[in-house]
Amino acid sequence: MPVPEEFTVGWICALSTEYVAARAFLDEIYEDQGDRAPGDDNDYTLGRIKGHHVVVAVMPDGEYGTASAAGVARDMCRTFVNLQIHLMVGIGGGAPSKRHDVRLGDIVVSTPRDGKGGVFQYDFGKTIQDWAFQPTGFLNQPPRVVRAAVNGLKAEYESDGHELEAAVEGVLDKKSRLKRNYKRPEPSSDRLYRSDFTHQDDEASCPEACGDDPSNLVRRSERDADDNLVIHYGLIASANQLMKDSVIRDELARSMGVMCFEMEAAGLMNNFSCLVIRGICDYADTHKNKAWQGYAAMVAAAYAKDLLFRIKPVKVEVDNKFLDALHDTGATVREIQSQLANDEDLRILEWLTPVDYSLQQSESLRKRQEGTCKSQLASPQYQDWLSTSGQKLFCHGMPGAGKTIFASTVIEDLLERFQSDPTAGLAYLYCSYRRDGDQTLEGLFANLLKQLVQNHRPLPPLMKELYAKHENGKVKLTGSKGSETLETIVGSYKRVFIVVDALDECRVTKNLLNELFKLNKEGNSLCQLQLKALTWKKSVKAIRTTIEKLSAGTDSYDVAYQDAMDRIKSASRDQAELAMQALSWLVCTRRTLSPAELQHALAIEIGKSELDLTNISDVGDILSVCAGLVVSSPETNTIRLVHFTAQEYFERTRNRWFPTAEAEIAARCLTYLSMDCFGKEGFILSIMVQVYPLYIHAATYWDHYYRAGGQSNHDLGLRFIQSRTHVQAAREARGRNSPEVERSEATWQLAAKITGAHLAAYLGVTELLRALHNLGHTMNAMDLYGRTPISYAALSGHEEAVRMLASLPEVDVNVVDEDDRTPLLGALANGHLATANELMALERVAVDRNKLLMWLAARDRLSGFNMLTCDGKMDSELSNGLGHTVLSIAAHCGSINVLKALIDRGDIELNVRDKQGMSPIRLAALNGNMAAVEALLSSGRFRPNKDVENGKMPFSFISEEDESGPFKWTSEPTTSCIEKEIALFRLGSIITVTGNVTDFKHLLEPFEVFDVNEKIAQTGRTLVSLAAQYGRAEIIELLVLWRGADIRSRDSTGQTPMSLAIMKGHFKVFQFLFGQLHPGKRCRSLSPESSARKNFCRAENDSVESLPVGD
Repeated sequence: MPVPEEFTVGWICALSTEYVAARAFLDEIYEDQGDRAPGDDNDYTLGRIKGHHVVVAVMPDGEYGTASAAGVARDMCRTFVNLQIHLMVGIGGGAPSKRHDVRLGDIVVSTPRDGKGGVFQYDFGKTIQDWAFQPTGFLNQPPRVVRAAVNGLKAEYESDGHELEAAVEGVLDKKSRLKRNYKRPEPSSDRLYRSDFTHQDDEASCPEACGDDPSNLVRRSERDADDNLVIHYGLIASANQLMKDSVIRDELARSMGVMCFEMEAAGLMNNFSCLVIRGICDYADTHKNKAWQGYAAMVAAAYAKDLLFRIKPVKVEVDNKFLDALHDTGATVREIQSQLANDEDLRILEWLTPVDYSLQQSESLRKRQEGTCKSQLASPQYQDWLSTSGQKLFCHGMPGAGKTIFASTVIEDLLERFQSDPTAGLAYLYCSYRRDGDQTLEGLFANLLKQLVQNHRPLPPLMKELYAKHENGKVKLTGSKGSETLETIVGSYKRVFIVVDALDECRVTKNLLNELFKLNKEGNSLCQLQLKALTWKKSVKAIRTTIEKLSAGTDSYDVAYQDAMDRIKSASRDQAELAMQALSWLVCTRRTLSPAELQHALAIEIGKSELDLTNISDVGDILSVCAGLVVSSPETNTIRLVHFTAQEYFERTRNRWFPTAEAEIAARCLTYLSMDCFGKEGFILSIMVQVYPLYIHAATYWDHYYRAGGQSNHDLGLRFIQSRTHVQAAREARGRNSPEVERSEATWQLAAKITGAHLAAYLGVTELLRALHNLGHTMNAMDLYGRTPISYAALSGHEEAVRMLASLPEVDVNVVDEDDRTPLLGALANGHLATANELMALERVAVDRNKLLMWLAARDRLSGFNMLTCDGKMDSELSNGLGHTVLSIAAHCGSINVLKALIDRGDIELNVRDKQGMSPIRLAALNGNMAAVEALLSSGRFRPNKDVENGKMPFSFISEEDESGPFKWTSEPTTSCIEKEIALFRLGSIITVTGNVTDFKHLLEPFEVFDVNEKIAQTGRTLVSLAAQYGRAEIIELLVLWRGADIRSRDSTGQTPMSLAIMKGHFKVFQFLFGQLHPGKRCRSLSPESSARKNFCRAENDSVESLPVGD
């Protein structure tokens, strides 16, 4: 039986029908030993096809769509870490067209076509007839080895034919019980109805309700016997909704070449790059046909098996992509040693990676003996490598021979040689098998990128743009983006040295070297630009002068860019105008554009209501007229400046080259947004953005360009913002369709039913607000959540807009929205203190200080809270109707920032009681806010003796029914009792917050006598139960093996630590506890849906021995 690490093929099915087919085509099925990563609840069949070890998983019953598929794939990869071939095999809806005669029983294989990936995601929004859908892009391709096998199998089928039908018949002969549901249905049941003929009766079957009337059917010629089953290669469309709209089906088949529709692949392709194989069981319309599902699943599985036969197992190379985000062990984030220009730069560098190899570098140099490695540095090999560009130097030797010492010496030598040379870059990696988690390919590239940019002050604009695109650091940097950015940064240097130590301990060695060698081959694009500068010169003297300038250190960049601009200016008027417009967009826009976006931007005629498609320039022409300053990247579908140094050059010289760029861009965006096609009721946004690719960008950033351009496009702005249909369309594009929308920390956005005044207030465009008011537009209109324009302006922190609206007598400055927020409270909650001051200065604004403080404390809005208390005046006894003070509310809600601010004041009573006699620490404990408990305990001002009530501390974790426990006091408690009580608080805090076993042991160690079986809080759980609930395996082992904790204890609901562990999916914890109860026994696999697991979790009063075991 292979171990999980030996499985290299991952096969995912959505339905049990597909799962049956997959199992049927395995050459051998292995016994599942139940080895799982913690939290992996998938159901697996393990088997073999030829020499491949294959793991097949099925999605949970009743769960469909991209999210469920992504969850199955994620857990599969955590348990089977060496998967290299990923397959999604099953059934789908066909999309027949004039180009592709797709029929029931055929197969569609996801294959890239015309520069597009094999899977296209159209998503969010119903797809029932006459409803809209929303495409979001083409997704990643499967690995090259799989794509090569697809092409090889295609050639084999074309020359020799396939035997898929015979393979299915062979399986059915062996498993006769499957014939009824999995054999090929009669050809007469393959009916393709016209797109305008829908199934009307949901209760009746299609043959009964729709019949065989030829006028309702699409006429198709009969196929030859050899073509009963055709394999199609092309685009598969995926979404969370079942496609039941033949009109949209036909449109996507016609315009984009879609051949098949399904519901899972889009959730897999970007992180589980798989080949999608679909047997066609219906035509993705209202005429669903379940009769073909079994056979379609069978032929898809048969094709998958044939495909695996073409891939030799020995050629599948293990390429571990460690899921470090899932296996993060909480490594300490080290302080970045660079002196940075501002806090944003620090955040960006910390986001790239917390790993700092300078510590290993220093340690290695410390161990070096005097004089070591001098002969190697003087060797011809090293000197040649040092002096010749594009060279590789490989140092090999036995373990312990001193390779790491030599690597650190080389790094030291390079630093000494090039430390003062800004055109030379150095980065280094110390690989180690102990650091699998942060030494993925993505992690290593992020570290190289960090080292090469951290000396730029400030960081290059490219890095800030990259950070913003990843939701300001909330999303991890992907390998493709990291590689692309690293390539650009490397190209900005004249020379770059990369030193890698211990390649043999890096589990992604081959991929790392391939990518590094690729960087080496790319060359420096600046050289190409400089060559163009020379070819333009007409005399020997001019060439020599230019060479001298280009050799003059860092100024050579400016010389090259200046020369390119001179060439642009000397071109014809039309060419120069096109180049300057293109450059102004690429320099001044808020994010990188796609070629199609730039093409549309340059084709806009300001003030026109339609886009003249004949005015669109060819991408090649745009690149040509820009004299080498612009490059296009087909891999990332972007068009950009040649280097970030070009961006820096134009930032410095912007006023010279593009003095009115923002105003011109704003005018074009507003013209684009106001075009007639976007003002029609009921238009399909997703289709429009395919035809008008600049729309998302224009809707997202027009206000930035409008303000930056001095609001000089007043008439265009007013024209747009007065049209409610245009405003609603832009709101939808900005809020739902655009991943790059900049969001504040507030969890709100533009709602439905907004007016132009709402949008202008949200964006802070005061001149348009004023113009709307002068034209008679109401300034008190409410959106779906009761917010008026002044609410939006305050929430967004637009002080001038708030001032203008508040000056209007008819505007209600105290309007309350559905979240119980006034404009003042909204400004305070979002930290817009200047706006809040503006409102508080108005006599009309009601300032209920007490209510404001309590609202802010409950939601942990520290900046607003500090503003209201900055004068030092605060009534510490201020309370609501329940007697809750601001401190009690902060503790109860776990508002740790506000709570710490109150504690730090020093004048707030920490032991105050509400009307039920509850203190802040007890409120925090009962609500499970352990961080709040810890903050109160650590204050040094907590007085437990004062809180003795009925012989028991009111903040205690002790359950109400445990009256005889060691913490019941009949007299003044001793110090040791108080210390144990506080220790119990902190032990519970460690379990729920950090899980750090070292801290846990350090806290427990001083107590020779400590009842670890004490019940915690009203749940009645012990420390072991709490640790089982949170999956703290090491802490449980410590408690059981060191302190003899009771693993049979039950909480107030009857749950044991074992039942809590299995319910929460902490299988490692469960296995340990099971082993303690059943020495020498092993537990059978408990899948999420297994009857054993359900019975175990449900039987609260049964003994733990009822769980099935095996020898």
